[in-house]
Amino acid sequence: MTDVHELEKGMELVRKEAELRGKERHNTVLKDFLANSEEKLRKLKADARSAQESFRECVEYFGESPRTVDANTFFSLLVRFARTFKVADQENEQRRRLELAALEALNKPSDEVMKRNKLNQKKQQVGSAWEHSTVTTYRPPSSPSH
Repeated sequence: MTDVHELEKGMELVRKEAELRGKERHNTVLKDFLANSEEKLRKLKADARSAQESFRECVEYFGESPRTVDANTFFSLLVRFARTFKVADQENEQRRRLELAALEALNKPSDEVMKRNKLNQKKQQVGSAWEHSTVTTYRPPSSPSH
């Protein structure tokens, strides 16, 4: 708002200068400037009031007092919070992914365990087949007597 007040002071000086010059030939330039600029200054003042009111509402929404917190302090806190929140959200997502991977690893036997189980099954099958099969003793054919 300080800048807007400075503009108002400057505009007032231009008005006084235009009044002092009265009907001089160069006074038309000042009058044209005033005609062009006064409406712009009114709009700027209205926009500044609106921005100030929006800032006040925003600061109060976040539990701060507009009397004790200026815009630079408030918005730097807000930016820092947003950055910290984003980092925390990314860390939480990474933690969720790691927990999910660990859970999947616990529920799914490893390849090594699966290979060992298959090998043991084959050994059992061979051993079982060996026990149940009839084993005949090998006897060489008898040789003819000489």
